[in-house]
Amino acid sequence: MPDNPRAIRRGERQVEGYKKELEQMTGEKWTSHVDTYRQ
Repeated sequence: MPDNPRAIRRGERQVEGYKKELEQMTGEKWTSHVDTYRQ
């Protein structure tokens, strides 16, 4: 994934979708985080 604002937002939306799916499957609260290449 390129390290630019648009790609980062796309990654955040993707991870949010994974988080919601996990919450539905497990009934538990999950957290998510997107790491970028820049430190």
